[in-house]
Amino acid sequence: IRRQRQMCIRDSAWRYEIRDRRRQGNEVVVLCRLELLGYKIHKTQFGSAMIPMAEDGEYRNEREAEFATYELAVDDALRQCIRYL
Repeated sequence: IRRQRQMCIRDSAWRYEIRDRRRQGNEVVVLCRLELLGYKIHKTQFGSAMIPMAEDGEYRNEREAEFATYELAVDDALRQCIRYL
């Protein structure tokens, strides 16, 4: 999905928009709208991901962990949109 998101910027064949973003405890939830521009098709779906525990030292701070989790939630939402095309 991340590679496709990078390609999206180059080809402009499709685009996505984050309609809503929320943190609920240790979970990040996003609402994402995917548009296929040439076909006038759009799908909107939720995606979510859990913020990892701080024990492993993978992230320097909570903000960094939340941002990385946000990206995973966007990937999840885009997968959901693609599934329903």
